[in-house]
Amino acid sequence: MVRHAWAFPSIDSANFFYAVARQPAWQNYDFRCSNRVVKAEWLFQYDQYLAPLRAYDLLFDYIRTNQLLAGSLHRFIPSIHSPADVTAFLDAYLVQHLAKRTLRGFDHTWPSAVATIAAAVGQPQLSDDWVKPYADNLLPFLYSDTDSHGCKQLGSTFYSHGEGAREHGVSLEQYIRAGGSSELSLLARTPRPLNQCEWALDIMTAGWDWLRIGDVTGPNGNFTHARGWAIEAAEPGWRWGRDARFAWVLQHVRGRKQESHEEWQAIERAAAAQPRAPWLDNRSRVVANWAAVLETGWEHDDPRFRRSAWLRVGIGSGHAHSDLLDLHVHHAGLQAMIEGGQRSGYSKPNDKLLRVHNTVEVLDGQSAALDEPNPPSHATGLVDATGSRTLEALAAPTKNASLYRRRIALIDVDEGTGSQPLTPRQQALTDDLPRRISPGNSYLVDIFRVAGGAMHSYAIHGTVNDDFQWNALEVQPVEHIKPTTSFTSEAAYLSIFEQTPGSKAAGDAPDTFEATWRMVRFEKDTRGGVSEEALLGRSLDPASPRRFTKLRLLGAQGLRVLKADVLQTKCAEAENIQKNWTPPLAGYRWTCVYARTPAQPQPQSAFVGIIEPYLGEPYIASAKLIDIADNERDALRAVALEVKLKNGRTDFVFADGRFDRVRQMGARKARGEYGFLSTDGAGFRQATLAGGTLLQGPEITLALAQAYYRGKVDQLNLTNQTAGLDAAWPCLLPAQTLAITGSNHALNLTLAKPDERMVGGSRLAFTRDAILSMDPAARTLKSHVQIGDTIAAPCFVNIWRAPQGGWLVEGNADAVVALANQPVRRISAGQFAQFGGRLVLRPDGSLGAVAISPAPPF
Repeated sequence: MVRHAWAFPSIDSANFFYAVARQPAWQNYDFRCSNRVVKAEWLFQYDQYLAPLRAYDLLFDYIRTNQLLAGSLHRFIPSIHSPADVTAFLDAYLVQHLAKRTLRGFDHTWPSAVATIAAAVGQPQLSDDWVKPYADNLLPFLYSDTDSHGCKQLGSTFYSHGEGAREHGVSLEQYIRAGGSSELSLLARTPRPLNQCEWALDIMTAGWDWLRIGDVTGPNGNFTHARGWAIEAAEPGWRWGRDARFAWVLQHVRGRKQESHEEWQAIERAAAAQPRAPWLDNRSRVVANWAAVLETGWEHDDPRFRRSAWLRVGIGSGHAHSDLLDLHVHHAGLQAMIEGGQRSGYSKPNDKLLRVHNTVEVLDGQSAALDEPNPPSHATGLVDATGSRTLEALAAPTKNASLYRRRIALIDVDEGTGSQPLTPRQQALTDDLPRRISPGNSYLVDIFRVAGGAMHSYAIHGTVNDDFQWNALEVQPVEHIKPTTSFTSEAAYLSIFEQTPGSKAAGDAPDTFEATWRMVRFEKDTRGGVSEEALLGRSLDPASPRRFTKLRLLGAQGLRVLKADVLQTKCAEAENIQKNWTPPLAGYRWTCVYARTPAQPQPQSAFVGIIEPYLGEPYIASAKLIDIADNERDALRAVALEVKLKNGRTDFVFADGRFDRVRQMGARKARGEYGFLSTDGAGFRQATLAGGTLLQGPEITLALAQAYYRGKVDQLNLTNQTAGLDAAWPCLLPAQTLAITGSNHALNLTLAKPDERMVGGSRLAFTRDAILSMDPAARTLKSHVQIGDTIAAPCFVNIWRAPQGGWLVEGNADAVVALANQPVRRISAGQFAQFGGRLVLRPDGSLGAVAISPAPPF
């Protein structure tokens, strides 16, 4: 540390050999001009330039009284005679010189560094002048550089966890604790530091995993990331918010550290109010600027009984990928559809490219822009209907696509066997879970509507696989050529798969195209920590059935299907060199599949897929499209499908791009965006209608008074985060997601819980700091929701057979329920509001509250 401090003032990377010998240098920097250097690249890791200061702070009490150390240093620095000389030397050479460099914007990385340095100095009469300009500029910086969660808009959940408002809040808090002025507190001016702490819990999905978006989120990133993030968020989150969720993490995941007896007692009392791990309570939601998520099996403590599916929405930069409306699926405790998740140079092809995500690529002209920035996207309607959850998301028009819109529905099949309550230790992201279980199952319906360009390519892949099967016809190998951005030939389209020429193939799709990925089980069969063995640890039952992800693409005749393997090598690079491994053991690999339309001017497509993750044997017996009378042929056409399960159940799923048209499908009718009907051996079992007014079949008729709640914003209160509407909404549910659209913007907001702020009527209250932005010219806060914006929420009703007899109903709108051979029942939105959005329809026709959480509809 002293040697570093002695040399520190003379270090100038502009005079280093690599800066003199080459111009421009790495990443096009002009290192000879110090104004272009903002990172300490001369260190072993550029973000470690504060490490010597932290070491000095930790060792200060040892240094200031250690004459033996001073005498030893005197041999090298003659001016040092006493411990006071040592601290004076380090204060001048290390601390003050570091502060000077930071204040001048030279060789530093963390925006909050000046507060950290000032806290180490401990002399506020000197350092307040350093910190005040930084603190004064923080609010404009945060409201332009972070989203409403307080995260930097990097497009990577890994990087955004560590960069954002929380670090600024902690740094200023430490400075104030060291004697700095309390007027510099960031928490007193904005909740964004606390928001980022909550975000660390919000991005957890399927019981213990996390939303894998952008760089450093690949399948080799196990659950320890989420454990560490929860702890980092809980420590300041508890101090700032006194939230029971953070107290639970501190007690059961981190454990007691330096808290006093009284402090730890307060944490234990608060944690007692949190019955289980906070991430186990995450329901279907939109994490604004990140993802729209469907969660099911949430009643289970065991993550292997949880399932989730989600779409990437929002924007990002820096470590972001081209992953517009990317689809992810979790099943039985692990990912069933992955994000490649690595940085540039780690995989071939590059994981940043749109082509290696689960989305649709719209191709135009003679070449493809492989990594275009994502246009803004948001969820237009999310309905957390028990057993039949659905959401839709859309993107702003791109350079090639005039329409880019995706609906997914997560349909529950069963809850498995062997689920049991877990202890807090087991809930704390442990891998030591009971064996000999049969996980729950859900399948996903995926409807992707796209228009424009010259060709559409439905891109999809499962997990890291050691086996892949498909039913393509007339399959032939695809020629291996040098990488090109052309897509006119199949060889050109697959040319970016540079390291796996033997994996390239193409064929014709049958009417129902099928592809199946089998996940790697043991680490001996791969490299990089992506096997079941590496991820599940002690929870893996080696005798359990193998994991598969199966795609059925319905109505696929006329499409060409292609495949090729991504190879990831960086994770095992040193080991590869040492042992001279070659593929497939050079890293891990996974198979990408593409279903491409013929080239034509301005094509219109509605891809209809079913994703079935399973262990051992599939549970879907068959699936087919159902004819719809007088249907259009464009991308917004209605879609209906029948799914038969091996347990004897038959599901009917309906989706329409035009919710105002009555569609006839044999004995069924529908008018709306989404409908679901299900029967089994006992007859009718469930029906869901969302964003529509009619769902009718031989078994039931559901009729809603309106398809959507809509209103215009006519009042805004930035202090209370409320918006007034020009229309009264009779029923709003806690944490409901709303879509807001204006003349040039669209976004999602989440309603606050009723006990936090008043919700109802025509006044909406949002989660804190959701609607604030910064006017860059005036440097004042404003609302990015504007007077005149339209706010919309889908109306829905969901009804299913109750195990105890009668029917369980949930919804938010006036509805008519007519079951076959039973009286017509009318339920008002007011009754839904009275019973918290869920009620029981008893056999005698009366309505009542649901005393306990209703059992799933199986």
